Amino acid sequence: NDITFGNSETISNSTNNNIIITSATTRVTGALVVDGDLDLDSSINAGDYNKVAGRVTLNSSTTTVNNSYVTTASIIMLTWASDISDKDEQDLTVWIQSQEAGSFVIKTSSNAATEKINFLVIN
Repeated sequence: NDITFGNSETISNSTNNNIIITSATTRVTGALVVDGDLDLDSSINAGDYNKVAGRVTLNSSTTTVNNSYVTTASIIMLTWASDISDKDEQDLTVWIQSQEAGSFVIKTSSNAATEKINFLVIN
C-alpha cells in the first residue's frame, strides 16, 4: 500500500482510513476540497510552533512564538481556539504586538494564561 519515490519520500496507506505523505512541502495545483474535519497536525500539544499554522497555549498577556516561517512582512492571522465565553469578551482582545524574522509576539488585553490561540502565517 506504499509508494516510495526516488528521493525517499513516500505516500502510505498502511493504516486504514489514513493516507500519509512524507514530504516537507506538499503542493496542490488545483482546488483542495475537504469533506469532513481538517486537522492541521501541528503544534497543538507538541510545543513545536515552527509550522505555517498551529495552536499556542498562552502563558500570560504576552506570549512569544518562535517560528522560522515568520518574516517582518508576514501576515499572521489569529483566532481564539479556546471558549472564552467565561471572560468579558468585549474587553478581551488579541493582536500581534511585534514580529521579526523568526518570531512573533501575541498580546492580549488582559491575562489570558492557559487560553489557546490558532495562528496562520501568510508570506
